[in-house]
Amino acid sequence: MEVCIHSNLQTVQGEVTVEVDDEDKIDYLISAFCTQKNIRRKKQYVLRNVNDDILPSVRKLSSCGVKNGDVLYLGLKTPSSTEWPCGCNQWWLLAVIVLIIGAVGLVTVTLTVTERETLYDYGVVLDAGSSHTQLFVYQWEAGKVNGTAVAQQIHTCKAQGGGISNYTQNPEGAGHSLVPCLTEAQTKVPVSSHSTTPIWLGATAGMRLLRESDNDTCNKILASVRGEMKKTPFSFPNPLRGARILDGWEEGVFSWITVNYLTGNFGQFTVRLTPAQLWSQSPTTDGAMDMGGASTQMTFVAADSRNTSSLRLYGQDYHVYTHSYLCYGFNEAFRKYRALLVKSKTSSSVISDPCLPKGDNDTLTYSDIFEVPCTIGLAPNGTKPKTYTFTGSGDPAACLAAVDKMFDFTCKRQGPPCSFNGVYQPAIQGDYVAFAGFYYLLAALTGTSTNISYSQFRVAANDSCENGTSYKVVGELQNDALENMQSGVCFKSQYVFTLLTNGYGFNEDNWDRLHFQKSVMGQTTDLGWTLGLMLNASNAIPAELPTASMSIGVYVLLVLLFVAFIILSVGFACHARNNARSEVIPHQRLSTYGAV
Repeated sequence: MEVCIHSNLQTVQGEVTVEVDDEDKIDYLISAFCTQKNIRRKKQYVLRNVNDDILPSVRKLSSCGVKNGDVLYLGLKTPSSTEWPCGCNQWWLLAVIVLIIGAVGLVTVTLTVTERETLYDYGVVLDAGSSHTQLFVYQWEAGKVNGTAVAQQIHTCKAQGGGISNYTQNPEGAGHSLVPCLTEAQTKVPVSSHSTTPIWLGATAGMRLLRESDNDTCNKILASVRGEMKKTPFSFPNPLRGARILDGWEEGVFSWITVNYLTGNFGQFTVRLTPAQLWSQSPTTDGAMDMGGASTQMTFVAADSRNTSSLRLYGQDYHVYTHSYLCYGFNEAFRKYRALLVKSKTSSSVISDPCLPKGDNDTLTYSDIFEVPCTIGLAPNGTKPKTYTFTGSGDPAACLAAVDKMFDFTCKRQGPPCSFNGVYQPAIQGDYVAFAGFYYLLAALTGTSTNISYSQFRVAANDSCENGTSYKVVGELQNDALENMQSGVCFKSQYVFTLLTNGYGFNEDNWDRLHFQKSVMGQTTDLGWTLGLMLNASNAIPAELPTASMSIGVYVLLVLLFVAFIILSVGFACHARNNARSEVIPHQRLSTYGAV
């Protein structure tokens, strides 16, 4: 039979009559037309009947109702939902999109759990102590949302002059004394981080004492300090909170936080995420013992929760006991000891001092000894000599007995747990880190930074009274000893021994629980309250345990998901390719045909 094919194509006009069999397929007619017109077969070509119905190319003429003499119309098919307007199969589009999602996702997850550029945050803290002011610059890895990095001390600067509490005659000078260190700190923090770097100042026992005796001058000194801190480019939004006098409770707790943060008792922290990241917390904490110039602090977690403060750190509750003994820091305790000696020898201005090595002499004025808050109530009646001369007898037993008179141990003998002067203290337990003055005393006595036994401490303390202290050590320990223990080593050693044993409850059996340290082993960060204050003020220590942004399970699931996307894209590509092949009909020359 014959079928007439009429072209509706704009580029190809005319008609072709093709001689076919009713068992031939529609595709055969399209190929015959292209051959006769000498044009390239395109997959968009379709044949329609008089009703404008598209005849499937794979179906036979008989099944499509094509009869002898029928006229069919050649045209272009309308793009289907599986094709772009340009004619491309949309399975290719899906393959490309899914491949991009899988590849980008896989790369992103991989980069998230591997090395990335380390960014840092910074903090500046000034410790305004009774004897001097020390500035500390801390650095830690940024991004603490996903964890808390261990802060490291990267710089320290000692301000010239004494503590800010010594500037009673020149309050403005207190702020000026900090300028060199504040300027130095700006060179240690990148300029780009200046505006986001917080700065704090905490004044301790020296200013607490001044506040009691002369509050107006105390406020003027703080105003001077705040004024200089405002001039820095650092973040100082609330001067009244940013530079203030710390309570003894805060000083003790912040020191305890520092000790246990650096020793890892709160856990090991890192913001560098790894699939195998684990969390570890010690079931115990260390006690913190701080010895300053005007006060000393004892802080530890007590088994008895009475008279303790409840802290929640990293998801753990801690019942922390702390007490600050004002006027029992090295300098004020030494002053009190001398005041009691004078009071016991009211008729003389020359006084034998058993805590001064034999042959040594020391001269102090009346005001040096008695016209300060810690000893003003101990002034003797009657004649007030302008000066007192102390002559050394170097008697360790007499020194120890004289030191004992500085304390009231009545409460210990009456039963309730206490330290001295009627202050409640739970029974000590666990290990204790003794730093600041405790550490410097050990360096001066023994020339070592390692712990010594109970008996070794006694021998070294007695030797310092009988023979004086010779600084035979070298290097940093020598500098520590010379700078911080320039005088009164005999007194300080007997005083510390009395405080630790009769006061806090250490003895020959538990002495090995004491660890005299300047810093945690392997770290450069000094122990003290400054780091604890910064962590607390900046919320770097959360109440709850920080969680990693991605657990190993989530990581594995995401990897599998994105790999599945890549495999799926390959499947889409194969389907698109097969689809294209099925629509491409080879151009074939007909064996027989008729043409008009």
